[in-house]
Amino acid sequence: MRSTSAVVAALAACVAAAPSLKLTVTGPSVVTDVDNLTVKAIVTNTGAETVKLLKDPRTVLSDWRTNTFAIEGAAGTPAFTGIKVKYSPELALKSGDESKFAVLAPGQSFELTHDLAGVYNFTRSGAVLCWKRLPIRRLNGQLATVAAEAQSHKLKVGGSLASFKGAPKHDKSGIARRAIGYTSCSSTRQSQIATAANSANSYVSSANSYLAGISSGTTRYTTWFGTFTSSRFSTVKSHYSLIGTDATSTTYDCTCTESGTYAYVYPSSPGYVYLCGAFWNAPNTGTDSRAGTIVHEQSHFTVNGGTDDHVYGQSGAKSLAKSSPDQAIDNADNHDIAPKTTLDIRDHAALSLRGSVPFVSPLLRLARGATAVTEFAIRIVLLVHVEFTDTGLILHAVTTCEPTRESTAYCNILGITITRRAFSPPCVRVAVPSLSLTVTGPLNVTDVDNLFVRTVVTNTGSDSVKLLKDPSSVLSDWQTNSFIIKSRIGTPLFTGIRIKYSPELALKSGDESNFVILASGESFALAHSLAGVYNFTRSGAGEYNFSASNISNMIGGSLVALRHKEKPSRRAMLRRDIGYSGCSEAQKSQISTAANFANEYVANATAYLRSISTGTTRYTQWFGTFDSTRFGTVKLHFENIGTDATSSTYDCGCTQSATYAYVYQDRPGYVYLCEAFWSALDVGSDSRAGTIVHEQSHFVVNGGTDDHVYGSASARLLAQSNPDQAIDNADNHEYFVENDPVLI
Repeated sequence: MRSTSAVVAALAACVAAAPSLKLTVTGPSVVTDVDNLTVKAIVTNTGAETVKLLKDPRTVLSDWRTNTFAIEGAAGTPAFTGIKVKYSPELALKSGDESKFAVLAPGQSFELTHDLAGVYNFTRSGAVLCWKRLPIRRLNGQLATVAAEAQSHKLKVGGSLASFKGAPKHDKSGIARRAIGYTSCSSTRQSQIATAANSANSYVSSANSYLAGISSGTTRYTTWFGTFTSSRFSTVKSHYSLIGTDATSTTYDCTCTESGTYAYVYPSSPGYVYLCGAFWNAPNTGTDSRAGTIVHEQSHFTVNGGTDDHVYGQSGAKSLAKSSPDQAIDNADNHDIAPKTTLDIRDHAALSLRGSVPFVSPLLRLARGATAVTEFAIRIVLLVHVEFTDTGLILHAVTTCEPTRESTAYCNILGITITRRAFSPPCVRVAVPSLSLTVTGPLNVTDVDNLFVRTVVTNTGSDSVKLLKDPSSVLSDWQTNSFIIKSRIGTPLFTGIRIKYSPELALKSGDESNFVILASGESFALAHSLAGVYNFTRSGAGEYNFSASNISNMIGGSLVALRHKEKPSRRAMLRRDIGYSGCSEAQKSQISTAANFANEYVANATAYLRSISTGTTRYTQWFGTFDSTRFGTVKLHFENIGTDATSSTYDCGCTQSATYAYVYQDRPGYVYLCEAFWSALDVGSDSRAGTIVHEQSHFVVNGGTDDHVYGSASARLLAQSNPDQAIDNADNHEYFVENDPVLI
């Protein structure tokens, strides 16, 4: 069973009273035939407020035949023979279907009788029965696990100790020989299943090949299965080996219509998978995909390893690998995700934040070591990455403002780290920062070579904050597009640098020079030279407003800084060979290899785009809803890039550890490579080849893309929320070429 995100157990600032619930399990004291074994679960709201409980198939609030109870006896525990479900609490929340919830006023109870025949096999045990799973509540549209006072029930089991109600019977030997099968599936769904099953086989084959080629704990292995030991490693290998090509030797049943559920299986009945409503809405490959769901379910079969559902989602799976490798190798989601990843997946989720400075009233949904989702009130709309770790809550803001970019200077206060003040689940209290930003500068400038503005970021809150000096923010003196400059006569042309930067690498580096720490009341001031960053020729002399300030600047006299004024023609760039500046022989070799791979990426992308005329999964994942104008723009970008990667000069002088590369947009054919580039792989997500494509897309002659957001999660979110910006975002172009068919 699996949900689209981990259900977590804390709320910041204790925004509501914690609910109080009581669970009672009743039933017969003696059973002589488990075909007649039923128990009643009663959940009572003993608190003072109404609670809304989600009827999750894993809980006593649902009559799904899942492993809802913990049963123990003197001779051991009965074998679970029921079903395992891939389920999504978030889809249930979004559905608006009130039948998926139980609403209990104070003092009210919810009762449900559970038929345990065919769910547990008591052949090896007599039993004491007690409640196992936690009900889940909904609070202000968010999910939290609620502990309840539980009372167990004791019974004696005798006579017929096993029941096989409902479970189809298939043996393993029959699976490998037969072809794919369908029950009650339309022709369209049969086609979708066949495609997903073949993709699932590819996933498993790739995992088997990878595992066969390693003998120690690689990053990819330890990310999903934890600290390497030969015993655990052998277990993981055996799981994938056993799954093999079962996906295309399985019968798929399409009768389940539950909208919040992907699929379920009976672990003891291999070769039969029940597909539900959420399966049909998933992409063929990628996160929470049809192919991944099939791998997930195949791993549940006892003959393939019999995995469980200890945790759900990427963040939960990674956290489990760190905290309990023994459970990670037994967790279906770790098996689902692992074959689809070649690099570490970032821990951060992207979301929109709205409001006005200062930050107020945060609502957090978080668990120790897991990605947290939060909502703050700030002055403009922006995107942030949020991570809750054992050492604090880390916000990674990105440099985009929506629906307009009027207040980009405010957006560019990046990388706020809030030190955790107290942790005592289920309530986490964290201080929320309050910052102000002012911009000052001269009233008149007659030569833009002398144009400087000064930014001052002040901590107006009561606690210290640690700010990341992101090159795209006002906390850095990199010549990036940190300001919005406007006037009635037009806007100047940005001619500074575009940079590929990783806040995550900066955080991991341990280099304190990447940060500025402000105590309460302290400020950080920085003078920014805008010479060579903005070209005022197009807009002309006149008054300009610099966002986030109340000043106006008169620009007159010389309108263009002479720095970086050389602009090689496209024709000249296309004719020349690859070049190097300040690069060692080893670096030259690495660049040459990456550039050739970049050319292949671009050629493949161009061919793919020429072969389609509508929005495929791969296209829409990175560029959003299809329309012919945006599609034409994307095609043109890749056609313009062409083989520029092997006609560029690469400069190896940059030593910034968290930066991959940067370019001046008006200087096509010249790319500056930084430290993070050399630590990347040749191909794959955030690779050297992908970085080169990213930078080539920035050149004005190739399309002049921007850096609205960084990272795969933010890029995919941008495609959904703002396709116009997605087709103008360099990372969307990079991930499109790096991930064929899609990013997993």
